[in-house]
Amino acid sequence: MGISDIFGFGKKGKKENKNKGKEEKTPFRVPREVMALRSSIEMESRENFPKLARYQELVRGAQAVYRSLDGIIANTDHADDAMRIRDDITKKLDALGAKIKSNVNEGKDYAEKNIDYLERKSTRNSAKTLFTEFLEAYEFFLARCREGKPGESASLDSATDVMINALSALHSRFVKVYTKDHEIQGLKDKAITKITELDQFCTLNAASLEGQGLKTQAESSVKRLQNAAKKMSES
Repeated sequence: MGISDIFGFGKKGKKENKNKGKEEKTPFRVPREVMALRSSIEMESRENFPKLARYQELVRGAQAVYRSLDGIIANTDHADDAMRIRDDITKKLDALGAKIKSNVNEGKDYAEKNIDYLERKSTRNSAKTLFTEFLEAYEFFLARCREGKPGESASLDSATDVMINALSALHSRFVKVYTKDHEIQGLKDKAITKITELDQFCTLNAASLEGQGLKTQAESSVKRLQNAAKKMSES
């Protein structure tokens, strides 16, 4: 056994030889612009309703970042790291774009449903306006009959014209058109019921109307209204 073996000089020399010729790999440092872009994408993705304009800015910013990463990929020392980061940015941008598209589609669906609701509401309100005109003339007609004043034939005739015109418009513009709308069809049923009640009122108060000189006019008005009710009921 030599002196070198006793003090271990030979073994130490072998270990040193193993590391000879090897260069240490420098750690990969993510470029600052890459970190900033990833942070911006993540921040926008956390929004419930990310902005399309902001997304487009991020896409433009990603092009410059991709060029920077492509340069690193060309240098094989950190190619794998740069490729992983590039793929990660692409996936995050794709997810953000899909979220914006989904929000846009949901918004369109909501708008279409809302517009449909508003159109139905407007249609029903127009039908209700005509029905209100009919009711106001109807109440006026009854009031003239109940007051017991003679010489109201012209008033009854005028009120009947208003009722007939309102019912005719309600029938042609709404009842015949919106056959499946329960509210509009309900207005038709209410109008028919009111005319039936008016007929019953005139029958029960025939003597009083005769004394006022209104019986003939009242009966004529009821017949005209019954014809209008018949047309509506056949729709």
